[in-house]
Amino acid sequence: MLESIHDPAHIFQEKITVRIRPAELADLNACILLDGSYQTDCVWQMEQREQDGEISVSFRQVTLPRMVTVAYPAVDAALVTHWQRGDSVLVAELDNEVLGFWDMS
Repeated sequence: MLESIHDPAHIFQEKITVRIRPAELADLNACILLDGSYQTDCVWQMEQREQDGEISVSFRQVTLPRMVTVAYPAVDAALVTHWQRGDSVLVAELDNEVLGFWDMS
């Protein structure tokens, strides 16, 4: 039987271990330099209605006419401040390279 190149078992034969650990001072610059932007062609549209003292909110997924790039909010000074005051800041790393972070403040 031939394996398909689209078969996930074929693609992920090698085990990859991403390490999650508390951030160190040296990690913060790498975190700040990460590009958290993404592209999408859909958004959530929120509608709020108030009638007879009752408020209702509904969400609807809307497809945009073209792809847009959404920038991630700046994380520079706030991340450093959170780390300095002892808030939980974790990093994800693979082969000693920071791939992402989680600021739980």
